[in-house]
Amino acid sequence: MAVVAGIGFPDPNRSHFVATDRWMRADRMDDTLGWLGRWLDMLPAAPAALGATALGSGGAMLAGADRSGTAIDEANAFAFPAGLGNGAIRSLTEPISDDPLHAAAQQAFLSSIGAVEEFDTIADAVRRTLPATDANELAQRGGAFTTGLAVAAQLVIGDVGTRVITVRGGGFDTHSDQLVTHADLLADLATGLTSFWQTIDDAGAGERVLVATHSEFGRRVGQNASEGCDHGAAGASFLIGNSVQAGLHGSIDTSDLLDGDLRPQIDPRTMFTACLDWLGADVERILGRRYDDITLLA
Repeated sequence: MAVVAGIGFPDPNRSHFVATDRWMRADRMDDTLGWLGRWLDMLPAAPAALGATALGSGGAMLAGADRSGTAIDEANAFAFPAGLGNGAIRSLTEPISDDPLHAAAQQAFLSSIGAVEEFDTIADAVRRTLPATDANELAQRGGAFTTGLAVAAQLVIGDVGTRVITVRGGGFDTHSDQLVTHADLLADLATGLTSFWQTIDDAGAGERVLVATHSEFGRRVGQNASEGCDHGAAGASFLIGNSVQAGLHGSIDTSDLLDGDLRPQIDPRTMFTACLDWLGADVERILGRRYDDITLLA
């Protein structure tokens, strides 16, 4: 595992919306495409139905001009209504229309059916893997990462053509009661990552996986009057995998603050460059140029 300390964009913006867009788009704010969506557009063939999957709400990082990911908000709800089989739904799209717009809509519908069909076996595997509790209980305990990463592990080893997965967990916007809330959330992240990697390792798939974490911004150094911290600038990211240059990269310097915040030292696109290199992508076409300030891959 590599710990990337002091990661954040230059000239930080403390708006959730702007900061999130900067991370999703690799700071290309004149472009609505996600940086992984640009990679999807460049693939020689369209990915499988679950080739790019966003677990949890959103999937802006996977948004391409011609290709986008499949968004699965809740694993237990990703299915057609009971009694309405996939085959019956599929029959509604045949034959494919001669009208280009109608045909495109039919093809999108077919892709959704394919994703649901492929996910049926994944969902069964996840239910066998998770602790003896349902997804709602896990969510109430702050288990978004445990649940999402259990699904991600099954997508990796399930032979459904998955190339990239995003997993989203919330609750880190701790303007109050931060100590207790962060303890629960980080315990969930640690449990989820440990279980995820154990599953991947047991399946002999460790060489096929690279994990990267991020948040839209860090927290301020000083706490507020509600025992929490407000929106900050720099934060920390983790990069996990057999090909990672392990250790601490960057630093946390509390003697040189930016308006009370940790000063950004490592541009997030440095981590994006490492991820795209690992995928075998054309970094310069996707990011505009390479960011090689630190070496994150061995």
